[in-house]
Amino acid sequence: MTQPNPIQDAPETPARARPAPTPQPRAIVCPYCGAISGNTTRCDSCSGRFDPLSRQATQNAMGPWFVRDEANPTLPGCAYDTLVSRIDLGKVNAGSVVRGPTTRQFWMLAKRVPGVSHLLGFCHACQASVSPDQYACTSCGAVFQVDRDRQHLGLGPARLLPGQGSPERIAAFSQASDAAVERPSWAWAPGEAPAPGPAQSCGAAPASAELKLKRLERALARQRAASHTLIGACVILLAAVFVVSVMSRSGSRSAPTPEQPGLGAVEADRRPEVGDAGASPGAAVSPIDELGSLGAEPEWPAVRDRVMTLIAQGSSESLSAGVLELEALMRRGELPAEGVELLERLRTEMDDGRLRNIP
Repeated sequence: MTQPNPIQDAPETPARARPAPTPQPRAIVCPYCGAISGNTTRCDSCSGRFDPLSRQATQNAMGPWFVRDEANPTLPGCAYDTLVSRIDLGKVNAGSVVRGPTTRQFWMLAKRVPGVSHLLGFCHACQASVSPDQYACTSCGAVFQVDRDRQHLGLGPARLLPGQGSPERIAAFSQASDAAVERPSWAWAPGEAPAPGPAQSCGAAPASAELKLKRLERALARQRAASHTLIGACVILLAAVFVVSVMSRSGSRSAPTPEQPGLGAVEADRRPEVGDAGASPGAAVSPIDELGSLGAEPEWPAVRDRVMTLIAQGSSESLSAGVLELEALMRRGELPAEGVELLERLRTEMDDGRLRNIP
């Protein structure tokens, strides 16, 4: 009896079924510009990619704003934020042709488009120079406000034209359309809110709240900028006051000042006498040392003679010494009227000497 061969007796495995090949189109319509492209992964005209991520990214950036481009005239519109980024990059300037919700989808120069011109430095109403962060024009009061809704095209109402009905019906339809049309947001006066009407949807209230929030944020930003400017000015003013005070103090210390009369000044300027220890025989002696002690009860004639001698010397030290003697007599009540007049004269001469910077 022969042994069975497991390899030969095994059942045959059927061949694996292969999926049918997916036919590739010879050409594809570009979803961005509408051109027929032979390349199935990227448009030959606008270079847009056809993968799902690229489609979704383009969908996110779409909106009701259009910038005229002769190279790609059929490109879809963009959102307002995308338009602002193109302005920041310099791809849209004052001479560009733009249309959007604020132009009723009619082509206009960018510097005259409400909501766009102020980003380029122009007021759409009076063409005055403005700043991109301004809320309204300071010349004419036009508000730089725009609707950021991606689904809002800003189209005007549909009205009957001559020949499409009787004159009465056309007039009535036109009046009804004017009453139902909401004023464009960029035409509102400052602080004015749109009147509620039947044409408004349920999202009008959130849009109004968002607008109020943006106005509040701009007001807070202006207040913060003003407070920072005020704080900076105060800091600069305090620094200037501090510098001036330091300079005045240093100048007063460096400038030579006349010596004030008094016992301290006299004692500071006192030089050692000949008989003192450590004094040289040729050392000069001040007028105070020559006076010596006044004694318990100095007599007016002797004091007057000494004062006249000091006046004759004409130096500031001698005048100070004379004033000290006269003031000492005045404090004791022993200075006569003649001495009072002499004291006043000495004080006057000392003041004149200070003015003339007499050494």
